[in-house]
Amino acid sequence: QRQMCIRDSLNTAFVGLILTLLCTANTAKAGLIETDFINLNDNLAVYDTDTKLTWLDLSVTDGLSYNAAKAVAPSFRYATEYEVVGLFSTVFPSVNFSNTFGAIYIDLNDANIFRTLFGETLSKHSFGMFLNNAGRIDSLGTFGDKVAHNANFVENDADASKHWHGVFLVKDSLSVPEPSSLFIFALGMLSLIGARIKS
Repeated sequence: QRQMCIRDSLNTAFVGLILTLLCTANTAKAGLIETDFINLNDNLAVYDTDTKLTWLDLSVTDGLSYNAAKAVAPSFRYATEYEVVGLFSTVFPSVNFSNTFGAIYIDLNDANIFRTLFGETLSKHSFGMFLNNAGRIDSLGTFGDKVAHNANFVENDADASKHWHGVFLVKDSLSVPEPSSLFIFALGMLSLIGARIKS
């Protein structure tokens, strides 16, 4: 009976180790975690574990002008060109966004992940406006299997709205526990409780 208890404990430890490795690998790869904006489980914001920024879903500001978008989320601020380009460079590392104007083909799976995280502003589109370093309004986003950067967007009118375009809004965030880290902690606690009950 003692051998059976030891074998069960080893099996539990092995399963826990495999689950821990799988969860840790997924976390390291992701870097972007859906989170809530207003209501529990609304998933209308995305937390970036690398930059510690929380991005508002583009669908929330879809169709609003650059100036009007901030009123929707007063705790957020306008994202800088550096932050927007950094986000896209993280999601689409093969594209040089500092020199990108027009459309470039990208991996469709990456485009779908971006649209899932940041919301669609039109079917298979996910575009946002931002103020570039020269003080002009630009647009950057995905459509189908392409990423596009439009310079001098909406004739540089910050009060003009554009359907199927949101506005990139961010807020500086404190560190948010990643779901897989919480899962690993809970799994460890359950294993300890299970081992304690068996003995």
